[in-house]
Amino acid sequence: MVQIDRKVRFHVSPKTAVAIKILRERLVDTLSSSYSDKPISATQEKWEQLALIALGRLKPAAEQFSF
Repeated sequence: MVQIDRKVRFHVSPKTAVAIKILRERLVDTLSSSYSDKPISATQEKWEQLALIALGRLKPAAEQFSF
């Protein structure tokens, strides 16, 4: 189960829950770096773009992600 703001709950598969957890951890790392005026690495930039795609704020490109 994924919980948002202690109010909204979604039942997701275990694999999806792990993916959301990893994405959230990477996004927190990226945002903390950018807010502390540290330059973000190329890997962090890819995680940020992936988070924006997941949130629906950015259209995915076919060749954009190769981890």
